[in-house]
Amino acid sequence: GKYALLRFLKPHHHLALVPIGEGETRFLEIDPENPLIHQVFATFFPDGERIIFSANDGKGNNNLYIQKLDGGKPQIFAPDFK
Repeated sequence: GKYALLRFLKPHHHLALVPIGEGETRFLEIDPENPLIHQVFATFFPDGERIIFSANDGKGNNNLYIQKLDGGKPQIFAPDFK
């Protein structure tokens, strides 16, 4: 209830937490060696501490990722799902 989850397309594809009310936008960490492109779907887990999102890894694989909001890189949850 404190943040909205948005996808920014430029200059790079990034997911960001945008505060509802006062505060600063926080871009979620990405892996510079494996930037994820074309995030399609993203939502919060009920615990409010993680998100799950789908993205193409740039190699033709569409994966589901889980990412903690308090830091860290996305982790593959379901590789190459169709």
